[in-house]
Amino acid sequence: MSMHLEDEAERKTLAYIMKAEVPLDIVVKKWSRVPANHKEWLWGKISSKIESDPNITQEQKARYEEVKKALKF
Repeated sequence: MSMHLEDEAERKTLAYIMKAEVPLDIVVKKWSRVPANHKEWLWGKISSKIESDPNITQEQKARYEEVKKALKF
């Protein structure tokens, strides 16, 4: 995957999973479409970005934890 496509995949996935109005079952369904060989890599990029963000709100942190649990990471 090219660097541009990697960045785009990370950005889109991060924006999608952090939307509170998107139900967790839909997030899980969409996540199942990510190729198995990319899931660990993509989740690693997303989680490191969220965990290193000093401006993350409590609501965003809670959403991240919900998604993390739902996706079994």
